[in-house]
Amino acid sequence: MAIQLTRRQSLTALVGGIAALFGRASGAKSAVPEPLFNFAVAGGFYYGMRGALDNMAAGDRLFLRPEPTNRYDPNAIEVLDGTGEKLGYIPRKATGAPLAALAEGRVLEAEIIGFAGADDPEGLVFTGYIKGDPIIRLSAA
Repeated sequence: MAIQLTRRQSLTALVGGIAALFGRASGAKSAVPEPLFNFAVAGGFYYGMRGALDNMAAGDRLFLRPEPTNRYDPNAIEVLDGTGEKLGYIPRKATGAPLAALAEGRVLEAEIIGFAGADDPEGLVFTGYIKGDPIIRLSAA
């Protein structure tokens, strides 16, 4: 079952995420973030991830933005760096949980927790990645 967000829900989630980054109340309940899953960015080869890798470090926060107008996947969620550069997407097979969290009014958080080595980290959600790509923990508060 696909969950689609309205423009209002997408905007509310985006504003809530920005407010959370600046420590302001956004109407969302204050809670300890619940880890949803770890993932490698899908489509990074086609977007700006290769050029952004030199400026990434463990602990960096990334931004997420639903893209309901995506012609290939209306449930797509973009992954952006701190400058707003599009790095790619959350893998398509994994967008259900974050979209459900957004629909509940929760705030999503994405943080780089490390970088891919030669082996697949256990439980990693991905469509493909190469050694050195960031591993991102997705949480919902």
